[in-house]
Amino acid sequence: GADILDVMDSNVRTDRITVATLKTVHSLLQDGAIGVLAESSEWLTGLVRATKREMLKCKSVPKLHECARLLVHILQHDQHACKLALQSLLTMLCHRFPKVREDTAEKMYIEILTHENIVADPVAREEIETILST
Repeated sequence: GADILDVMDSNVRTDRITVATLKTVHSLLQDGAIGVLAESSEWLTGLVRATKREMLKCKSVPKLHECARLLVHILQHDQHACKLALQSLLTMLCHRFPKVREDTAEKMYIEILTHENIVADPVAREEIETILST
């Protein structure tokens, strides 16, 4: 698990490596291949922070697309990592590229509809659904 974070840390802003790493991590999490790591709050938090670092001042739509996919998937895991991922995703909803905003909103909408336990507070859930529908 730490090896994945080390790869991301040592290759910050190297799109050909980070995009492939983001895709791989998403696939492994989605398939449950690294279930033990998905249970680790520390590892998931480190993954969210590494992803946020890649998003900072990024203009690559494919890279931002992969970041959104990974962050949306993290929403169904650890509560602390979920909060950090949600903050990053809400930031992506304000991105200057319309395609990034649209893509992020669609992914979040589907994830929140699929996993209703992501946002437990009814008021917060209503606010997020309002944001996503606009």
